[in-house]
Amino acid sequence: MKPAAAHTVNRNGKTTRYVLYTGSAYDTRKKRKDDGHAAPGLAELFVLEKTGGTWALKQHGRNEIGA
Repeated sequence: MKPAAAHTVNRNGKTTRYVLYTGSAYDTRKKRKDDGHAAPGLAELFVLEKTGGTWALKQHGRNEIGA
């Protein structure tokens, strides 16, 4: 997976950064990328909050495949 988009906002004195990672589905048994036309991709959103000069992870999605 790799970063696809990022956005930082300031609200009520707090700085929050949203980072979206995307990637391809991977077949762990065959040890290769699943690149079929109907293969789902992967996406995970991370939410970080800045406190006193350091970033802390506040939320992140679940990395699962499928709808």
